[in-house]
Amino acid sequence: MDIKEALITAIKQNRGDIIYDHFMFQTLEVKLNALIYLIRVLKEDEQGNHFINIMIQLIAKPDYLNTVVDTSTPLQEAVIQDKLSFFNFLLMNGASLEKRNKQGLSGYDLILKIGNDRFLDFIIQYENVLTEVYKSRRYK
Repeated sequence: MDIKEALITAIKQNRGDIIYDHFMFQTLEVKLNALIYLIRVLKEDEQGNHFINIMIQLIAKPDYLNTVVDTSTPLQEAVIQDKLSFFNFLLMNGASLEKRNKQGLSGYDLILKIGNDRFLDFIIQYENVLTEVYKSRRYK
């Protein structure tokens, strides 16, 4: 079973175990390409969130989530595809808003360029939480 076929089968049968079993020992490049594909085709629902989470866990190291695949990082692809829940999963698992794509745009730049209010609101809340955490640690 090739990679795209494995992903399609897993989606049609709603079986995360197929993704896990098929991609467990694949190369990082294959896993990242699979993650980008899933971001593009899945809906933001229970199945989509579950499958994205499986791929993130299989990639294992947060720094790897910042790898540019084709022209953008997985986090940037979530912005392009307007998938806020996938964006959230990636961000919470170590993906960086500061990583630049092949056009030199960071995740921040891309959100501002697209002008998506949902992402802008989320980023403002995210930054506020980070600021509060920093302050609470700094003044202890």
